[in-house]
Amino acid sequence: MKKLATALLCVLLGVTCTSAFSACKDNGPTSDSSGGKPPVVVDSNPTVVGGGDTFYFFAETGKDLEFTMSMKGGSFQSLKRGDALLTRDTDYTWSTSREILAIKHSYLSSLAEGEYSFTFTTSLGSCELAVSVGPSNVAAGYPLQFADPAMDTASMAPMDHFFSKISRDDEAVTFHFVTFGDFDREEGELEFINILINNEPYSNKGYTWCLTENDLNVRVFSDGQVIYKDDFTGEEQQTTPPGKDNIWWATVREPGYENYKTEGVENTTIIRQGGVTSFSVAIPYSVFGITKDDSFRFAMMECSEFSQRDFNLYAHGYCDLNGKRLQDPAIVAGWPMCDKEGNIVRPEDIVDTDVPADYKLNFAKNKDDIYAKISPAEEGGVVTGVTFDFWTKGDFDTEIGGNGNPYDEFINIYLDLPAFNNDGLNWHFVNNQDVNIRIYRDGKVYFKNVFPDKNGQTNGTDNIWYTREGNLTDADLLFAAPIAIDTSAKGVTTFGITVSFEKLGLTAGNEAFRFFLAEASDNSTADFNYYGGDLSYEGTKAATNDSKLTTWPLYNAGTGKITLAGELPAAPVFTDKTLTIDPYRQESNSLTIGGASDYSCDYELADAIEGVSLDGDVLSAAKTVANGTKVTINVKYFDSVSGYSGTLSFGVTISIKDSTPEAPAFTGNALAYDVADKNAVKSVTLAPDAGVYKHYRYTYAFTEGTSHDGFSLTADGVLTSAKDAAWSGNVSVTVTYTDTENASAPARTVTFTVAVTVSNSAVAENPPTFSSDLKIAYDAFTAEESEKKLELSPLTNPGSYTISYTVKGAPANVSLVKEGGKDILRVTYTAATEKTLTIVAAFEENGTSYTVEFFVAVKVEDSTPPAFEQIELNYFKGQTGSLTIAPVADNDRYGLTYALKENVEGISLTADGVLTGRVTALNATPFTVVVTCTDTLGKLEDKKIEVNGAVNVTEITFSFSEGADPFKVYADRTAEGITFNFTTTTGFGSELEFVSIFIDKMMRNDSINWNLGAEDYAVRIYHDGKAYIKTGFDINQADPWWESSKGHATSTFTPLGDVAMKIEGDVKTFSVTLTNAQLGITENTEKFRFLMREWRERGVNDHNCDLIGDNMAVNRFEAKMDHNSAAWAIFDLKNDKIGFDGKMFEYADADISFGYGVRRDSFTVDMERVNGGIRFNFATNGAFGYENNNLEFVNIYLDMSKTTDGINWNFQNGKDINVRIYSDGTVYYRRNWSGAADELFWRLDHATYQYKLDGVAISHVNGVTTFSLTLTDEFLWGEEGTPESFRFQFRECADNDANFNLYNNGNKDGFTKINGTQYGGDHDTRFWATYDPQTNGVTKGQ
Repeated sequence: MKKLATALLCVLLGVTCTSAFSACKDNGPTSDSSGGKPPVVVDSNPTVVGGGDTFYFFAETGKDLEFTMSMKGGSFQSLKRGDALLTRDTDYTWSTSREILAIKHSYLSSLAEGEYSFTFTTSLGSCELAVSVGPSNVAAGYPLQFADPAMDTASMAPMDHFFSKISRDDEAVTFHFVTFGDFDREEGELEFINILINNEPYSNKGYTWCLTENDLNVRVFSDGQVIYKDDFTGEEQQTTPPGKDNIWWATVREPGYENYKTEGVENTTIIRQGGVTSFSVAIPYSVFGITKDDSFRFAMMECSEFSQRDFNLYAHGYCDLNGKRLQDPAIVAGWPMCDKEGNIVRPEDIVDTDVPADYKLNFAKNKDDIYAKISPAEEGGVVTGVTFDFWTKGDFDTEIGGNGNPYDEFINIYLDLPAFNNDGLNWHFVNNQDVNIRIYRDGKVYFKNVFPDKNGQTNGTDNIWYTREGNLTDADLLFAAPIAIDTSAKGVTTFGITVSFEKLGLTAGNEAFRFFLAEASDNSTADFNYYGGDLSYEGTKAATNDSKLTTWPLYNAGTGKITLAGELPAAPVFTDKTLTIDPYRQESNSLTIGGASDYSCDYELADAIEGVSLDGDVLSAAKTVANGTKVTINVKYFDSVSGYSGTLSFGVTISIKDSTPEAPAFTGNALAYDVADKNAVKSVTLAPDAGVYKHYRYTYAFTEGTSHDGFSLTADGVLTSAKDAAWSGNVSVTVTYTDTENASAPARTVTFTVAVTVSNSAVAENPPTFSSDLKIAYDAFTAEESEKKLELSPLTNPGSYTISYTVKGAPANVSLVKEGGKDILRVTYTAATEKTLTIVAAFEENGTSYTVEFFVAVKVEDSTPPAFEQIELNYFKGQTGSLTIAPVADNDRYGLTYALKENVEGISLTADGVLTGRVTALNATPFTVVVTCTDTLGKLEDKKIEVNGAVNVTEITFSFSEGADPFKVYADRTAEGITFNFTTTTGFGSELEFVSIFIDKMMRNDSINWNLGAEDYAVRIYHDGKAYIKTGFDINQADPWWESSKGHATSTFTPLGDVAMKIEGDVKTFSVTLTNAQLGITENTEKFRFLMREWRERGVNDHNCDLIGDNMAVNRFEAKMDHNSAAWAIFDLKNDKIGFDGKMFEYADADISFGYGVRRDSFTVDMERVNGGIRFNFATNGAFGYENNNLEFVNIYLDMSKTTDGINWNFQNGKDINVRIYSDGTVYYRRNWSGAADELFWRLDHATYQYKLDGVAISHVNGVTTFSLTLTDEFLWGEEGTPESFRFQFRECADNDANFNLYNNGNKDGFTKINGTQYGGDHDTRFWATYDPQTNGVTKGQ
């Protein structure tokens, strides 16, 4: 958006123009003109690289305003507008490494239209940035957008993000364009707007990029030239099939050989003012080949002539209408339409006004765009069948296959006849009931109702998919002669058939059926080429899932009405019921079983049962029916509007009630009195609960075997107490009752208790007192004795009374005993909850008995520490992983504090249990976590638990060859200097091998090979630990490259001191620390470049040396060149980061590697569980493009069934999945297999293969190619499936004539490896690794 023009939008928008200066222009050094040779004065103020006087911002771009600054040695300080200081990362961003200032879109959008000055300040100076904020509605009324860089983030093309609209008058169609880009040239070649016009009759063949004889291609170039081409035939043999891709043509301008026209159109004037480029192009109807009342379909896109073949298409030709993406522009049938009023209509909303009004069904929109109607067929005023009529402007002819052969197209009429199939299986027809009718383009009509299980599938899934050959013969013809395919109306094809109810097996009153219509062709070796399930009715999608019969619409031939599945009334719901009969009161009983429903329901008994009858919806049963008898009711329900019908069943249980008299309840009987009250009543008359069981006679007696001293009880229920001292307890009474209304009823008994409370309100003069803090406490999980004792003794007057103790409601584990003349309360431990015991102390004073109560608390302390499972932290190499540690069960008792027992490289743990693994962590790293458990009640000492764990860092690679000595390096910045930590194999052991660290302090950009200067450094670390450092290089000599000797102690290198080489197994590690003094680093040093490589000296007689293995990479981003220091990695000391421009990483996350050998497209993969699916992330330093002009691709093999049959390269049908990601971003998949060996080697025809997923964006940045693919849970496990583990294999391949070239030999060693190891052969799925979506973990194969 940086523009050189200084005017505002004067002409285009009619606003007032003002000029603005920019003090950020670089005018070079100035000099004093006072005479002699003046000194040069260098301006240290920052400047804008390539900028003009004014920078323009328009909110409609949706982008920040960026400035590339030349810092002139200064460091960034601030950005102001006037006196207002802007906030970094809120109002703007500043990249120190890239030296790019970006004022945020959100900030500039908040400013009013006008001119603004911003002050950019560094440590050495400042400059002014003049910004013009333009109107916010420049592109208002322009509904089309294309060539937006956001549509193709991987492309480096100079897209201009166009806004467009179309207008029409009586003479021409005018296309209007606005952009905030340059619209100029790409690599010196003109850019142009490509306008593709498809006139009626519309092309519906479905070929890509295909125009026909009525169509037009207009090109509007950035120099204003307008040309067009109108000689398309649709039969050009440019690709297979003919006509495909015929819009791809290069402009030939050589006089006399032009391949375009200009007659009838005028060149346009490109207006570039105030940051806006605009122009319009009028195409007369005479050139268009239409009238002002005709509609047309179109596509428009930005391109350039920067191509060796035809042209360079920007952003795949994608276009948005009113902010929503239009369909793939490669398919002409998916283009939008401009009607006669100039309105733009999305392809899915196009309604052909020529279609007869009663043809309300529509399908095959992107093919022949067929309309249909269904109507009753009558004979003598009686409906006897159904008629299907079809209308299309498509050719309804043949489809050209990938082999160039034509294949017949046909209409598939699917009829799901009653009883409707609701089993939920995909594409499943019931044998000898449901019907498939095919109407072929030559008029032959086939009728099929035989649908056995397909391919041995017992459930019948997909049994309506079959080939014409071998499945349809003349015996299956519905009519003896072909029907008429009428093409007499210009550009319109019509045809129809009538099928009788008798043929369909329908009867009067049962005339409804489900149906689905689709177009297809025989262009398939498996069954047929399905043109898609886009059937609609009155503009509404007719089926939410074409494979599910339950979502199909219904047609009622009796009423002629079509009903969509979503419009059907909800099916009636019947729950199981109970019919209760009281045989003592009822001879029989009945139950109404019907309920509210939008359906008419008929009910019938599934089986005849004696004593049970059904009249309509009233079920009756006699008391003679056995108790618990289950009656099954069958329900037939019918909707008279749609004709839909169904059946269901529910049950009614006959319950014969037991009316045996219930026992009376005695809950309100109690006796209480105070012995100090001389008038106290010491008796109570027992009675059942009031108002109940009046017809019973009661006889009372003490319950046999119970103690009742001091009490008497009469037969009629008078209970009398003789207790004259405080006493509390229960008296057990048994009552015999007889039914006075039923002489034959036996006598029955019931036992209950009477609570007796005898109190004494007399107060002793000097009673004993007891402690208020008596307790017995248990720790349930220590080795203490299982029994606790407490001596009961008063605090006051302990010897004045003889005291007897009792425990109120004493539990079984509590007892009072005498030991040595002392009263002992003994409690045996149980797992009971905490409780308080009430102790009654009885004593006498002056001949009067008294009691006092006191309390003992029993505490059961649970000191069990929480339990933990072994900790497993799983994540992929190059990422970080984290989890929160928690005990197995909920823990309310303890506060938990976490810490690592020992520090482990790459692992950190917070006190609240957040465990984090960084990219520096090694696979299978063990660790121990110490958990401190603190009792939140403050009653127990802290406990410490040790929990073992491991970090599993998975690195999946493929297409790697074996390397030299693979090095991994992590850098650590301290106040004293920089430490580089190296990890490699023991292969780094030859006496001639060493590692070099080159440090470019001056950060040169001179592009001279292998040159270091006087302030630069080189460090060498030999395999035996000898280390040297050198500085003061002569820039004119190549000593960093070749001057060396095996003698180590050379005159050109200064010894650093020996480096300790640690060897564990086959792993060698070492570290070297370079101090600030050794590297010349001061507080003013902001950053430097560096490179690491492995070398091997040639020998004593040859002082030269050879590079070994790969160039250095940081987190897979490789230094583009090792010989040019401008391409080396950056060590940013101020911001604590390492990487490349635009790809900087924190020190701890910077995974530096080198020496991995010569590779092709060496891939790394990580998988991650995302919401609703699994994402596969791929990265490679290779080109990932073509092999011998054939597309390369990544083969993803997913063994979902985890088969163990040991057959080479075989998959299970319908379960296992093969996905291919091609280097052009196209994604295909396959899941139909026979189970045969080597079936995974199959050829894919890009022109005809139909099973595609959404394409992926292939990103090529800084020499690294990356892309990601997300597979949803529904795709992997089905609509109702549960995510489970699966095996996987990745391989890189390239298409060839047979099937594909599997990269697996020589320098194409392509096996999938887990952490560098291949397990077994890749041909046998048993050896493949397994991915678990629940843990995001990977385990090796057999």
